[in-house]
Amino acid sequence: MELEGELIMYKKKDVKQHEKGFNKVVRQAGFFAKHLDLGLFDSFKDMKDGVLLDEEEIVAKEEATDEEQGAKE
Repeated sequence: MELEGELIMYKKKDVKQHEKGFNKVVRQAGFFAKHLDLGLFDSFKDMKDGVLLDEEEIVAKEEATDEEQGAKE
């Protein structure tokens, strides 16, 4: 049990470090791009091939590509 508790503690510490780093980058983006509307960011979207897409769309496109490649083999 002691080892499990220690592992949980380290995981929480790691998550906090990632959150701190993310928040630091967001603050820097706001500083360097003062006219940037940060309200337009959407955590459910990501860039794929230079296009901003919903994560579900990205997964669907990747699955379709995998299926196409599987059919060609």
